[in-house]
Amino acid sequence: MSRVNKADLSCNEKDSLSRDYCYGAGGIAAYLGPPWNERKIYKAAEKKTLPIGRIGKLLIASKAALDRRLTKITSGE
Repeated sequence: MSRVNKADLSCNEKDSLSRDYCYGAGGIAAYLGPPWNERKIYKAAEKKTLPIGRIGKLLIASKAALDRRLTKITSGE
């Protein structure tokens, strides 16, 4: 099995499997936009305030799940 190059991972992957996923704190922060940054993403993952998982040390999140969670937060539910 080949190693994953973290520099190649982001939210802009073209293949069908990764189209819904953001990889790494930087990729998740880039998808969510300001005021999110890598530090806030790591904190949200640790506190489980956003639906962020891990593959080893690499953070991964579904764009659809992030959107649903942020909609829920902003609507006051």
